[in-house]
Parts: sequence; structure tokens; C-alpha cells
Amino acid sequence: MGSRKGATALLLALAVIALATGCGSSEESQPRTLGTRSVYTGMPLSPGSDPAGRDIVDAERLALAEREGRAGDYRVRLVVRSTSDATGAPSLDQAALAAREAARSKLSLAFIGAYTSSESAEVAPILNRAGLLQVTPTSTASALTAVVPGTFRPVAEIAPTGLRTLVRLAPSDAIQAKAVVAYMREETVERIVIADDGGLYGNGLASGVASDARKGGIRVVGRIGISSPSPAAAARRAASLKADALFVAANSSPATLEFMQRFARTDPEAKIFLPDGLSERPSLLALGDAQNRTYVTSFALPASYYGSRGVRFIDRFRDRYRRDPSPFALYGYEAMSLVLDAIADLPSGAGLNLQGQRRFVVNQALRATDRASVIGSYSITPTGDVSTDLYGAFRVEGGRLARGRGVTVESTR
Repeated sequence: MGSRKGATALLLALAVIALATGCGSSEESQPRTLGTRSVYTGMPLSPGSDPAGRDIVDAERLALAEREGRAGDYRVRLVVRSTSDATGAPSLDQAALAAREAARSKLSLAFIGAYTSSESAEVAPILNRAGLLQVTPTSTASALTAVVPGTFRPVAEIAPTGLRTLVRLAPSDAIQAKAVVAYMREETVERIVIADDGGLYGNGLASGVASDARKGGIRVVGRIGISSPSPAAAARRAASLKADALFVAANSSPATLEFMQRFARTDPEAKIFLPDGLSERPSLLALGDAQNRTYVTSFALPASYYGSRGVRFIDRFRDRYRRDPSPFALYGYEAMSLVLDAIADLPSGAGLNLQGQRRFVVNQALRATDRASVIGSYSITPTGDVSTDLYGAFRVEGGRLARGRGVTVESTR
């Protein structure tokens, strides 16, 4: 009896050791998961919307998939919401709905969006009060991050808590305005008329171009509202001023496209300068034969400017979605990458509640320094701006941007 008991005890001990060893190796092979967190994104996705919105969201999905849906110790779920109305036009109401849903969520740690500057200004205070990080890939209005005299959206309204929660990856329109003027000077423009749509983006950019043009020796012969009193009437007035060039400071809309078409027919010689808000194919095609005298500035540069990381991203996007991405897709990919890196840095043992986690993620994004990415190397400034000051200058061929090159801020001084 005594020897059997000893053998049995030995076998049991060996079994326990084997089980313990097996469990240990299984845990080591599986990364620990503390739970699931959400990242919301708001982009125009309705039929008829700017196709760049879909490309941005698909780029975000690609960034998440390449990390197997994880950031550090957390699984991450992407919640996609459309911010356009039934016609495809950007909707402040839809953007606000998406932001409020993200703010109320008990799992959300960031919001990627919005697409236009006006939408970003609409959602920013909602997200700011919730302490939620907002990363906008494409909104360029200077008033989102800086005090701009005369703007109807001061920084105090963008960040009502007094703590910044908005980060942008596109250079601000203070940079774009200088690039526009540099491009005009290179094209020997001496007299310009400026038309804007009255929105946050258009009004601010128009003011910046007017100011920089005067400093650069270009005469501003008129500023016109695109719909004042109608696009047709505004186009006739703009053409009557006999400027060398027209600058259209606006996002794409039926009124803007009508104004551009009518101006092009009324004045068959003036050069037409467009900003990044009008750089997508539907806006360019609306110009018809006037494309051959159209000049465009955009922060989304040719892929070669972003180096090997940007080129490889485009290849991976093509492989996954079987189409070429909009240049703005690179910014969607980097927006998600920045967010995932911030979540991955969350201290697992700190016991932070939701607000603590949100504040940590905001701080990590604002501290990004010398970050190597698909959009090149950049840092985020204390105001939430990207450090990049390079803009692209393009011509238009067949409804697409062509012959792109970089225009730096220094060339405007």
C-alpha cells in the first residue's frame, strides 16, 4: 500500500507540472487582452459624396487590419459613421450626431474626422467636452488651431474646456495661402479676383490669400461671394473685373461648381486657381475645357514625395481594395496609426478610468515628435498643428491632378 501511494502521488505531481507548463506556454503565445476600445470615424460616405471619404475610411481599416485589430493590450473596433446627407453633401447635423455618439460611448478613445473644416469645427467642441481625441486628416482651416481675426469660430469655441484635444495632419490654410500666392507669382499673375463660399474654410483661406497676395505684389481687384446673389450673377461680376486669374476658396458644392462653370464660359482667358477643397475629380471635371488653364494647390502630394513608406502604402491599398487610392487616403492611414500608437502606450497597470484613458491618449498624440510615417516625417505642435510646411502645386489633365511638385512656405517670402 505505501509504495502505491507514493507512485500515485508522483504521477499526480508530474501531471500538475505538465498542466502548469502547458498553460504557461499557451498564455505566452497569446497576447494579453484587457478589453475592447473603440475608435470612431466620421467621413462623407453617402452616394454622391466625394470619393476621397471612402478611401480615407478604407485606409483606416487597412491600418487597423495590419495590426490585427489591436493596440497594445486592447482590441480596437472601428465604428464608421457617414457625415454626409442624402445628396452626398457634407452635413453639419450628421457630423454632430456622429460626434455625440462617440462622446457618449463607454469604450471610445478617439474620433477620426471630420472631412471638411466646417464639419471639424462643428464636432470639435462636442469631442472636447468629452475629453476625446480628434484627429482630422484633411481639415485645413487656420481657425481650428489658431486665433484668426474676424473668424466666426474662435479657438475658445473649438476647445471650450481650455485643453486642446484636436490634432490635424494637414498643414493649415496659413501655409496653403502662401503656397497659392507663390504659385501665382511663378505664373506671372498680377491681378486676381477672389471668390469664396462664406464657410469657415473658404472665408479664412480667401482672407489669407488676399493678405499674402498684397504683400507679394499681386493686386486683388475684387472679393466676391459665390452665391451673392446667385452663382450666375457672381460669375458675371467676377469676369467683368478682367483679372489675370480667379482664385476660388471653397469646398465642392452645387453652387461652387455652377459658379466655376459659368466663369470659365464667360472669361475664356483668365487662369483659375483652386485649393485642396476643390482638388478631387468631380470638381475638376466640372471645368470642362478650362482645365488646361487651371492650377491647384493641395497638401496631398505625389507619392514620390512621401518616400518608400508612402509608395508601399499605395501598393498595399491597391492589393487590398483593387483600386488606386485618393492621395488623401495616406492621411487616413496615418490618422489611424497615430491613434493606435497612442492607445498602445496606455499603462496597463495604472487603473485609469475612461476619462483618464482619454486624457492619456490626447496627450500622447499631442506629444508626437519626429514621427516617421506614410506622409513623411512630422511632429505635432502644442496647438495641435502638424509641423509640415510643404504644399503641392499641380496642373489638371483629364480631370486629374498632374505634373505635381512641392511649393514651400519659404518660397513665398
